[in-house]
Amino acid sequence: MNGLVIFIIAFSLCYATSWICYLNLNRGISKRSIHQQGFRFATTSILSALSDALAHQYLTIEAILSSTLVAGLWMVTYPLLYHLTNRKTASDYDHFMDITFGIYAWGCLTALHILSMAAPFLVPLIIAIELVMLAICIFQIGYYMMYDVCLDANGMKTIQETHINEIIEFYHSFHPAKVLSVLVAAIVAIVALCRWNLSISHSESLPTWLIVAEALLLVIYLYYLFFAKRNVFSRTGLVTLWRTIKDYKQRNYIYREKKEKRLQALEVSSAVPLNEERPKTIVMVIGESASRDYMSAFRPQPRETTPWLSELSKDSRHCLLVPNAYACANQTVPTLERALTERNQYNDKTFYDSCSIIDIVRKMGFATHWYSNQGHLGSADTPITLVAESCDVAKWTKQDLGKPQYDETLIDFLDELDPQKNNFLVLHLKGSHFNFTNRYPASYSEASRTADNTVEQYRTSLHYTDHVLQTAFEYCKERLNLSAMFYFSDHGDLPMGRRSPNFRGFGPVRIPMFIYCSDRYIAEHPDRYEAMVANKEKHFTNDLIYDFVCGLLDIQSDHFEPTDSFAYQSYRFTRDMLLTNEGRTPIREDDEQMYQEVGRK
Repeated sequence: MNGLVIFIIAFSLCYATSWICYLNLNRGISKRSIHQQGFRFATTSILSALSDALAHQYLTIEAILSSTLVAGLWMVTYPLLYHLTNRKTASDYDHFMDITFGIYAWGCLTALHILSMAAPFLVPLIIAIELVMLAICIFQIGYYMMYDVCLDANGMKTIQETHINEIIEFYHSFHPAKVLSVLVAAIVAIVALCRWNLSISHSESLPTWLIVAEALLLVIYLYYLFFAKRNVFSRTGLVTLWRTIKDYKQRNYIYREKKEKRLQALEVSSAVPLNEERPKTIVMVIGESASRDYMSAFRPQPRETTPWLSELSKDSRHCLLVPNAYACANQTVPTLERALTERNQYNDKTFYDSCSIIDIVRKMGFATHWYSNQGHLGSADTPITLVAESCDVAKWTKQDLGKPQYDETLIDFLDELDPQKNNFLVLHLKGSHFNFTNRYPASYSEASRTADNTVEQYRTSLHYTDHVLQTAFEYCKERLNLSAMFYFSDHGDLPMGRRSPNFRGFGPVRIPMFIYCSDRYIAEHPDRYEAMVANKEKHFTNDLIYDFVCGLLDIQSDHFEPTDSFAYQSYRFTRDMLLTNEGRTPIREDDEQMYQEVGRK
């Protein structure tokens, strides 16, 4: 066969295999992602197929069989095991870099096999690479067979903290016959792989142009695999997990070290001390990607998207809508790093040097509970996790493989709260995070008739969030002595636009916020209540949530400035003073007139 035929066959096999893996081992993939990955897989397959095509007259199937099997195994192992572990509960996950890595690795090993004909000293290198890749895959498979789950954050933490003596003790816990069989199997695999590569290796006089071409392709493969700014290897599932846990341990050490010093000096008191005989619950709900531009409680819509909140807001004594709330950033972490701590856009404090909401309320004597439908650990989630894990109880749905990962599942956790205690409850929703159709059960979708309409999917996700808020509110009111409840979103979204990490105008930072105050709260905190009523039309950015909570609870502390609190008459911020985009953009530049019709489209 000539080079073109070889290229077509190699490209077709790579591209078809990547698509089969991607579509069958991932869930909740958006059309946008499918198109993006389709282009990625096509480009990667073209590059990897070039090695075979250029050297078609020198290369045999036997020469690259082991490399093909090893690269294919890497391509499938982590996505498959993750899929088997999470397919019944997770609404969406997207492991595409393992597939891309497998294709590039195949091209890389193929190029090395070809070059080894002219440079036999490369054969041991090929064997070493294949052995390492094979060992990593076999380890993951063995872990899954032992624990019935793929390697996760808990398993990776254990691995990184394990000493050699603990490994020896671990193996001693198994029957010697099992340990011996594993060792024999490993030795057999190693010997077989070595013998195969050595048996097929041979010297060949290659033309100079082919050596140069294969070497150039090898450099390209290695660049994309390991050296590009967003290289493929660092974003594969297992490596991402390794880096995530490493990063978490380092940040956790810094956070705990500084937290202990802060808490020793932290003084907190309240104008209304907690009454153990009359316990109460304060609820903070953190939304995700919710925009008030699409919520009927804040702006007219083609259909009702917030029926419960719209009805509740008619009770203007107890429910205060905040129609001029903004996010301080258009991404979750930079927003919540500030919202949950003293750090904000208007001071020079750092995350690690700031007290958190949880520090304050625990010091007051509240039992603290954090239940999240967001990620537990990740380079993006770590700061939020550090604050959450300061609670007496902190749980994530993704740690509980028996729970479907829709926001309503968080309600199941509320049975854990003791109504005889003073509770501070945090619910962190997945809300309206893209892909919107994965944010609500299929049986819930009243907009199924327009399932291909992204805006309608977004509206339906907001409608579902409204339902979750209602369910949480009614539960806490009936069973947990609800005193006050407030909701805000980390940031908003533009459902008709393309997602971007960069600031794209004010649409993605116009967020919803409401405050519910019970009769008991109003009676116990009349000054705070009157201040919130007076301030409800004023402008607000959610990096001041920490200060708002301190005010809401009538806290007195050297880590709180009342003039920064929305719950004080002395609240100092005006529209002209407030900022977004992490302090770079004044919100006075928001021309809302441009968006007056967005809710009707």
